[in-house]
Formats: sequence, C-alpha cells, structure tokens
Amino acid sequence: DGLGEQDVKEALKELEPNLRAKGSFRFYQQEELDAWQEIHALVPEDCLQFSSHYGSAGWLRMFPHLVVPQSEAEDALIWVDAGDYVFLADPAELAEHLEHLDEDDFLAVADDQVLALPMQIFSLKRLRAKGAAWAKLITDAVHKGYAEMGGKFCGLGEGFGVVYLLSKG
Repeated sequence: DGLGEQDVKEALKELEPNLRAKGSFRFYQQEELDAWQEIHALVPEDCLQFSSHYGSAGWLRMFPHLVVPQSEAEDALIWVDAGDYVFLADPAELAEHLEHLDEDDFLAVADDQVLALPMQIFSLKRLRAKGAAWAKLITDAVHKGYAEMGGKFCGLGEGFGVVYLLSKG
C-alpha cells in the first residue's frame, strides 16, 4: 500500500550508499496483480481480513510467479519477511539450493523445524511451468488447515498455509 511503500523508501534512504547501490528495489502495486484472482478463489474470506499480525497481501507469497514478471527474474526468488533475518553473506547464494530439490518440489526453506515462515526460496521456472500442480498443492493445504483449525488457521495470515504446504500429509 502507499503508506508501506513510503515507509520502505524512507528506510532505504538510511542505508549506507554502498549497500543501497548493491541492491535493486521495485514496488509492485498489489491491486494490479493477477494473483488476486487465485487468492480470492482459494482463501477463506476471514483469512483475507487484517489483524495486528497480518494482512491479505501476505497471501501473495503463495503466488510469487504471478507477482514478479518473468522478465525480471529468471528462476530463483528469495521471499524474506522483513526484519526476520540479518544476512552476513550474499543471500543470492541461497538460490543454489534449488538445484537440490526433488523434481516435484517448488521451493526450499531455511528450516522447516521453525515453521519455515520467515524465508522461502522459490523456483519461478517450476511454478510457471507447473502452475496447476502448485495451485492444487496450495488448495489442498489451505482446505486441510482450515478444516482442522477453523478460523485459527487465519491467525498467521498465509503462515499456516506455508506450514500445511510443507507437511505434505
């Protein structure tokens, strides 16, 4: 949203110039994204509301291939929740972990023992090539989680969706 974008721009001004020069920053207007059709078809309405912990925009994490245009990212996309990590080395090197995924996997996580919520590494190539299979995995995870937890499933926004997606059970 506009306030969030302004906050990020203000924070970027505080970065050391040499660090800011190493990155590139692009803002996507959430109302312009095709992912919303998928999200509204899949996610229970009460999970799309806002709370002190999340907002509906968090569900965009489940559809990164519909957020980032193909022309802007060849394959790897590292999705990081702001404030959860401090990188002491180049995080782009994490993309190498995609080479070790099973053929039917779409993402790698830092540590599924800690719910894998703060960071995921997505293979955009696989998501774009097998979008229907990915959508089915997400649909199954959301339906299972919501059936088991009811409204509490919405307590972390898309967070429990990620947890159920990784459980593969």
